[in-house]
Parts: sequence; structure tokens; C-alpha cells
Amino acid sequence: MTTNERIRFKFENADGELEVESMWANACDDGYLIDNIPCYVTGVALGDMIAVEKDAEGMLWFKHLVRASGHSTIQVLFDNEAIAKTTCENAIALGCAWEGASELLVAVDVPSKAIYDELKRYLDAYEQRGLLEYQEACLGFIT
Repeated sequence: MTTNERIRFKFENADGELEVESMWANACDDGYLIDNIPCYVTGVALGDMIAVEKDAEGMLWFKHLVRASGHSTIQVLFDNEAIAKTTCENAIALGCAWEGASELLVAVDVPSKAIYDELKRYLDAYEQRGLLEYQEACLGFIT
């Protein structure tokens, strides 16, 4: 049986300041399985197995990656909500999932490289038109 726990991840924002993003993860025998798509944190993806450490208050903090899931995380900042909606619909049609930190900031889970290649072409075209910006927060297919 797994237990759903809130794990905290430290990250540096665009201004260089330290912030914290929390994500759900399921406790397993060999670590915790990430159950969210990271909206701000880089280097981890949905389904990754991670190690954690507990602080003095009992909160769980990300320690290191144990095993990558092979999923990728793409974080996208949109110019407007209509483009965000269309992009999320296209991502779903490709077999991806997404979570929104806001209407204009979305994290996309990409389950395979083949799907990512198609999604990347789409994102690049919109980025060239100035309608969005994106970062490859975690490319899980790279070994």
C-alpha cells in the first residue's frame, strides 16, 4: 500500500531567489514516486522515484533522484489564455498531460521522446511568433 505525502523541493526563481514548490508523491519501499508535474522545479518529472529527508518539523524535502521514469517535463509561459488552452488541447491529443500553476503557466508531462519531438515542433513555432516561452525542465528520455 502506498501513502500520498507532500514533498518540498527548493528551486531558484528567475530573480535568483530561493523558493519552494511542493508536490505529491507516493511512499514506496525504495523511495517516493512523484505524482505531480513540476511547475517550477527542474530535473525531475512525473513518475520519478526520489529520496527524501525529514526536517525537524517532520516535513519531507527532496534529497536526490533515485530512478528516472523516462517522462519529460516542459514548463510553458503563455502570452494569452487562448493560446494556453489550444496548446493544452494539442498536448492532450499527443498523449501528454498538463497541470497549471496559473492560466498562463503550465507544466506538461511528456511520456516519450517520439511525442516530445512533435510537441517541440509545435512549441517552437509558437515561440518564434512570440506567443509563448518554454523550458525543457527535465528531458527524461536522455540517459
